[in-house]
Amino acid sequence: MSDELDGLDDLKNIWDEGKTPKKLSDAESVIQQAKELRKKSRAFHYSTIIILSTTLVALILFFRYVAPVQELLSRAGALIMMAGLALRIVFEIWSLTKLGKIRLTDQATDSTKAATDFCRFRKTVHGPVASGIVIAYTVGFFALNPEFSKYFTLWQMVAMDLSYVIMAVVLFINITKGMRLEMERLHELERLQEGI
Repeated sequence: MSDELDGLDDLKNIWDEGKTPKKLSDAESVIQQAKELRKKSRAFHYSTIIILSTTLVALILFFRYVAPVQELLSRAGALIMMAGLALRIVFEIWSLTKLGKIRLTDQATDSTKAATDFCRFRKTVHGPVASGIVIAYTVGFFALNPEFSKYFTLWQMVAMDLSYVIMAVVLFINITKGMRLEMERLHELERLQEGI
């Protein structure tokens, strides 16, 4: 890591001293690294959109054909679950558009500002937005319990609720790891932007 930071200091010195052919190739190397980081971030967004969209379609089909809920509370719960997923998909698409606005070869001040803005936006998405959606989704899930309890035994309900909690914990751990990795990549992109 310190070697990379030393490399960024060297790059700043290169730009200050003037661009000789050898030094320009160093700058191109930094730009290439930044492009790779942006590409990985874009892949993360696309995979998140695909997973969330698949889950949303599965929920729609489940509540339409398998378990068409009848009670108002259950319908509200199902709607909250689906709306939460749809909202997160919108935020991921919005993130992709913001990521696309980062031009690696623009003036350093413009591209660094765009990278910093994007990093702040993703922190908001991962923080309050994601937390709010998870809480709403969980409330929606448990709002289904009164109606589902008419069709399932107590032990089936306990198993269903417990499996939701276990799945939520496992997903939370995996999502947190993915978010941490994405934030590391974004911070690295931000550092490279400052060096361009």
